[in-house]
Amino acid sequence: MEPAEVFVKSEKLRAYVVAFRGLALILGLVITALAGNTDSVTVFKLPMSGGLSVVLSIGLVMYHILASFWFLKFHSNKTNLTLLIVSDCCVGLLTCAVLGSGYLLLALAVPVLEAAFGDYPWLILLIVLGIFFMVIVMIEFVGIMNIAVPQDDPEAGRMLIKDARRGLLIQSLIFFATYVISTVWAYSVSLQIEAEKVFLYKQGQEEKTLIIEDTLHDKETIQGLSNALIEKEVEIEKCRSKLAEAQEELEKNYKKYHDQKNHNAAQSELFREKENEINQLFEKRSQKMEMDVAEYKKQSEKARALLEISVELNKSLNLQEAYVSVIENFLKLIPVQTCIIFMLDTIDGRTEIFAEMVYSPYSDFFRNFSVRIGEGLPGLVAERQKTIIVDSGSIAFEGKEYQTLLNYEKSALVVPILYEEEILGVFYLGKQDNYGFNADMAEIANSFAAIAAVTLQNAQLFQKTISGGMFDDLTGLYNSIYFNERFGEEIKRSKRYKTDLSILLLDIDNFVPLNNDFGTAWGDDVLKEASEVIRAHTRETDVAARVQAGQFVVILLQSDKTNAGLIAERIRTAFEMRNMARMRRSRGTTTISIGVANFPSDAGGRDELIASVENALGRAKAVGGNNTVIADAL
Repeated sequence: MEPAEVFVKSEKLRAYVVAFRGLALILGLVITALAGNTDSVTVFKLPMSGGLSVVLSIGLVMYHILASFWFLKFHSNKTNLTLLIVSDCCVGLLTCAVLGSGYLLLALAVPVLEAAFGDYPWLILLIVLGIFFMVIVMIEFVGIMNIAVPQDDPEAGRMLIKDARRGLLIQSLIFFATYVISTVWAYSVSLQIEAEKVFLYKQGQEEKTLIIEDTLHDKETIQGLSNALIEKEVEIEKCRSKLAEAQEELEKNYKKYHDQKNHNAAQSELFREKENEINQLFEKRSQKMEMDVAEYKKQSEKARALLEISVELNKSLNLQEAYVSVIENFLKLIPVQTCIIFMLDTIDGRTEIFAEMVYSPYSDFFRNFSVRIGEGLPGLVAERQKTIIVDSGSIAFEGKEYQTLLNYEKSALVVPILYEEEILGVFYLGKQDNYGFNADMAEIANSFAAIAAVTLQNAQLFQKTISGGMFDDLTGLYNSIYFNERFGEEIKRSKRYKTDLSILLLDIDNFVPLNNDFGTAWGDDVLKEASEVIRAHTRETDVAARVQAGQFVVILLQSDKTNAGLIAERIRTAFEMRNMARMRRSRGTTTISIGVANFPSDAGGRDELIASVENALGRAKAVGGNNTVIADAL
């Protein structure tokens, strides 16, 4: 975000500039008033009578009131802001030259603040104003030095000159301090702007990469669907050929029938009855053929609609987007009052189905809603893997009655979501009326569920792939791949902003032999305990990862060596207390050793910091373990 945009959006910053102008004006007026009718040393050496001083002060106040209104109204217009800055510089320097250095704050700081927010070359302006400031102070100082000592009272004259020099020195120190503060503040604004530009650039590059990957994936998907559509069109063409052959055969039979009819025109009533039977049979066959053609067209339209839905469903691999897309397309096929996607999940060793996405006027009822396998209509369908239609509020199955999920709905259609003959979840459709669903709707729902199962399975796999790419499966901490990438970024950030970064390298003592003796279950419990202790004694902003079998690493952001050593000791002590608990359970016991190193006090770069912390850990292990060793400074 550019400085001008920040300024436009922040009323506090605009008020700050106006208030700063007012305070600087008041300070100049106070200094002018304190000067009184004494001789004032200025660039133009104008005699300052009381009346003239009042007139100039009133004019100055009126100018800065108008300038404040101008600034508040036209701060977002670069041309108007440029005119205001030039005007402030000219009026401020002229005021300093006529009335003295009491108005240097107006001449210096106010244009610099406005220029910094307006994206101007304000550093050059700041240097020029600083040069003017020093010139004016030198002129005043020379003027005070050249004041003649009155002959009638030389002692009082010298005291006046001494007081004037002291006042000039104090003013100069005040304005120099203001000059330095304005420079530092403006420089910090430029650093923040540059950091924001870098962040936006990186974010844009990442988004561009994701868009390219999604485009390639969609292209492959569309190509596959196009091939499938071509195959379907080939099958349709074959069916049309068979239909033409059947029509031709029908015409031949019809012609043959009429020839036979003419040949046997003189036959008896029995033959007429036979003729009627043949006519009726022909009509039935014609009707059946027409019905078959209509059914074929209906099936073709349904296949084409499902194909279009399949393309729509596979546009995104995001799980939540997939849920929304599935429900939207399901409602296009079968309009209902309630549509719920139930998905299987295992919590605490128990498999249940949870309401993942709900379309219903009573959606609040299904918040955190779940049922076990075999319970309720969704659980029954998940267990039996068969579609169920409820016509009037409930259905009896194996001596047990199953109700619709909402008392307001009298009919329901519950369809299993199967992927390669394994249950993924259940679709639940509900309507207020009795007998709201039929066999055709069930067939359409089953076909849609088969397509949606592929979409939901791919989205779940994609979600697991994303979450599993960063974390260790056993401990839930970051894995070594993520740690290596993040560690390099944090070292660069610490170098750029000159901040401390500490690292802890933790190793469970004798982990491998004890794991062999007591088994992998014991080792998994110890690793989980270690990860819990690490989480409990580190901040959310710190980075904790498992990098080897029994070894962990923690990056402590903006933490010096002393604080890092205290955190390491807390982790070691807490793990030792857990070790005592394992002793009471008569299980294998172990402790933890920790090495501590800091950047930049212990290393000048990433590799040096890793070597330093590994050396510290080696020293901790060398004395018998269960110890914390802090690396020696460079």
